[in-house]
Amino acid sequence: RLSARLPRSATGNPDSPYRIFLAALLLADKYWSDRAVKVMSLVAATGGLFRHREILAMERALLRILAFDLYVSAEHIRGFAANLGIDIDATLSKPL
Repeated sequence: RLSARLPRSATGNPDSPYRIFLAALLLADKYWSDRAVKVMSLVAATGGLFRHREILAMERALLRILAFDLYVSAEHIRGFAANLGIDIDATLSKPL
Protein backbone atom coordinates (compact mmCIF):
# COMPACT_ATOMS: atom_id res chain seq x y z
CA ARG A 1 0.00 0.00 0.00
CA LEU A 2 2.85 2.35 0.71
CA SER A 3 4.35 2.14 -2.76
CA ALA A 4 0.92 2.51 -4.34
CA ARG A 5 0.38 5.81 -2.53
CA LEU A 6 3.78 7.33 -3.24
CA PRO A 7 4.11 9.53 -6.30
CA ARG A 8 6.04 7.98 -9.18
CA SER A 9 8.63 10.73 -8.85
CA ALA A 10 9.37 9.84 -5.21
CA THR A 11 12.99 9.02 -4.53
CA GLY A 12 14.57 7.92 -1.31
CA ASN A 13 17.86 8.08 0.46
CA PRO A 14 20.04 5.04 1.17
CA ASP A 15 18.54 4.86 4.68
CA SER A 16 14.91 5.12 3.53
CA PRO A 17 14.15 1.38 3.89
CA TYR A 18 15.40 1.49 7.47
CA ARG A 19 13.34 4.58 8.24
CA ILE A 20 10.20 3.00 6.77
CA PHE A 21 10.81 -0.23 8.67
CA LEU A 22 11.36 1.61 11.95
CA ALA A 23 8.23 3.73 11.49
CA ALA A 24 6.18 0.67 10.50
CA LEU A 25 7.47 -1.23 13.51
CA LEU A 26 6.55 1.62 15.84
CA LEU A 27 3.09 2.07 14.32
CA ALA A 28 2.35 -1.67 14.33
CA ASP A 29 3.30 -1.90 17.98
CA LYS A 30 1.18 1.11 18.90
CA TYR A 31 -1.75 -0.26 16.89
CA TRP A 32 -1.50 -3.69 18.46
CA SER A 33 -0.51 -2.97 22.05
CA ASP A 34 -1.91 -0.85 24.85
CA ARG A 35 1.63 -0.47 26.17
CA ALA A 36 3.59 0.32 23.06
CA VAL A 37 7.35 0.49 22.85
CA LYS A 38 8.76 3.85 23.87
CA VAL A 39 10.41 5.98 21.21
CA MET A 40 13.45 6.37 23.45
CA SER A 41 13.79 2.57 23.41
CA LEU A 42 13.98 2.75 19.61
CA VAL A 43 16.58 5.48 19.85
CA ALA A 44 18.64 3.16 22.05
CA ALA A 45 17.96 0.14 19.80
CA THR A 46 19.32 2.02 16.79
CA GLY A 47 22.43 2.96 18.72
CA GLY A 48 21.47 6.60 18.55
CA LEU A 49 21.50 6.56 14.75
CA PHE A 50 18.07 8.19 14.75
CA ARG A 51 17.03 10.81 17.27
CA HIS A 52 13.73 11.02 19.11
CA ARG A 53 12.34 13.78 16.89
CA GLU A 54 13.43 11.98 13.71
CA ILE A 55 11.60 8.80 14.71
CA LEU A 56 8.44 10.76 15.54
CA ALA A 57 8.70 12.55 12.17
CA MET A 58 9.08 9.17 10.41
CA GLU A 59 5.96 7.93 12.20
CA ARG A 60 3.92 10.99 11.20
CA ALA A 61 5.13 10.81 7.59
CA LEU A 62 4.15 7.15 7.29
CA LEU A 63 0.75 7.85 8.84
CA ARG A 64 0.14 10.65 6.32
CA ILE A 65 1.18 8.51 3.36
CA LEU A 66 -1.12 5.71 4.53
CA ALA A 67 -3.90 8.25 5.19
CA PHE A 68 -4.00 6.96 8.78
CA ASP A 69 -5.44 3.65 7.46
CA LEU A 70 -3.52 1.04 9.45
CA TYR A 71 -6.07 -1.78 9.25
CA VAL A 72 -4.95 -4.84 7.31
CA SER A 73 -7.59 -7.46 6.54
CA ALA A 74 -7.04 -11.20 6.72
CA GLU A 75 -7.70 -11.41 2.99
CA HIS A 76 -5.02 -8.80 2.30
CA ILE A 77 -2.53 -10.85 4.32
CA ARG A 78 -3.55 -14.05 2.52
CA GLY A 79 -3.09 -12.36 -0.85
CA PHE A 80 0.30 -10.96 0.15
CA ALA A 81 1.42 -14.37 1.42
CA ALA A 82 0.14 -16.06 -1.73
CA ASN A 83 2.28 -13.71 -3.83
CA LEU A 84 5.23 -15.00 -1.81
CA GLY A 85 4.17 -18.61 -2.36
CA ILE A 86 3.04 -19.11 1.24
CA ASP A 87 -0.23 -20.82 2.15
CA ILE A 88 -1.12 -19.09 5.41
CA ASP A 89 -3.94 -21.46 6.29
CA ALA A 90 -1.70 -24.53 5.86
CA THR A 91 1.09 -22.88 7.82
CA LEU A 92 -1.21 -21.96 10.70
CA SER A 93 -2.77 -25.43 10.87
CA LYS A 94 0.60 -27.15 11.42
CA PRO A 95 1.24 -28.16 15.03
CA LEU A 96 4.09 -26.42 16.81
